[in-house]
Amino acid sequence: MHKDTKAKGFTLIEILAATGIMTIIILIVLSLTTNVLTVWNRSTGQLTANYEARVALDIMATDLETMVLRNRDFCWLDVIYDEPSTSTQIESFDGALPEMPEIYFMARVEDRPRETSGGLPIYGDICTVGYALKYQDPVTGGTASSSSTFPMFGLYRLLIDSEHTFEDVMGSDQALLRDAIMDSGYYDQHGNVGTVNINTISRMENFLAANIVDFSLVFWYTDENGELRSITSGGDGTGDGQNFQYTNKLNIVDDPTVTGTLEFVDITVTVMSNEGMQLIQNNDASVLKGSDGDTDLWFKLVDEYGQTFSRRIQIMAKPL
Repeated sequence: MHKDTKAKGFTLIEILAATGIMTIIILIVLSLTTNVLTVWNRSTGQLTANYEARVALDIMATDLETMVLRNRDFCWLDVIYDEPSTSTQIESFDGALPEMPEIYFMARVEDRPRETSGGLPIYGDICTVGYALKYQDPVTGGTASSSSTFPMFGLYRLLIDSEHTFEDVMGSDQALLRDAIMDSGYYDQHGNVGTVNINTISRMENFLAANIVDFSLVFWYTDENGELRSITSGGDGTGDGQNFQYTNKLNIVDDPTVTGTLEFVDITVTVMSNEGMQLIQNNDASVLKGSDGDTDLWFKLVDEYGQTFSRRIQIMAKPL
C-alpha cells in the first residue's frame, strides 16, 4: 500500500493574492508615515517660528518699556521706513515686500556690557538700541546671487554701551540718531571695542530671528486735542508707517505741525516656517508674482505657512 507523499504548497493564485494584500498594506503604511512626517515637519517649523518670534518680541518689549525721552534738543528716538535696500537683487519682488522699519532709541538696558576686556567697569545704564531687518545669511553675511532668489530677512538688534552712548552718540553733531550712531564706537559682549558702520547691526552676534517676511511698528500718540492717533498715513492705525523722530518734541516728517505725547506701540512680526520658506525659495520671482505682477501666490504661501505675532507695548517714558 503506497502513501501519497506529494508535497502540498500554495497555488499561484494564492501567492498573487497574498502579494497584492501585502502591497496594499505597505502602501497604506507608507502613506501614513509620509503624512505623519509632513505634519511633524510643519509642526516643528511652526514651533521654531513661534519661539523665535516670541523671544524677539520679549527683548524688544523690554527695551521699549525702558526707553528714555528727555526735553532736550537731541534725537532720542528715530523711526525710519524704507523700501528694502540691503540687496540689489530684490527689485523683482516689488509688491510682495512691504516697507520695513528701522528703529533707534535710548533705553536702560539690562544686558549691556558691564566691563571692558581689560576688566575696567563700564558705568551708566542708558544705552543706544537699534532694530532693523537685513537681507542676508546670518552666518556668512552673504546675500542672494540671483534676482530669482527670494530675499529672506533676519531681525537684528544693535546695542551700543552706555560709555560710547554718552561720549560718541550724544556727543555727535548729527541731527538724526541713526546718523549719530555711525560716528560711534562700542563694546561688544566680551568687552572688546569696535567701531559702528553700516554693517555692524547685521553682525552674527546681533541676530535675533530668521524667516521674517513682515515687520511693522505702529506708534500711537495723544495729540494736542487729547485724541489718540497713530503715526501712519491713515492716522487711525491704517495706511503706511511714517518716519518720525522724538527730540524735545514729537516730529513727524510728513506732518511737522503735529505735536503730542507717545502712548504705546503695536509691533507685528510675521514669520514663515521652514517648510514654507523652502517652498518660497523653490519658486522664482516670476512664479511668486505671476507674469502680470500679481502677488497672489506669495500671499497664499504667507497665509498658509506664516504665523503673525503681535504685541502692544506701553511707552512708559515721558519727557522730563
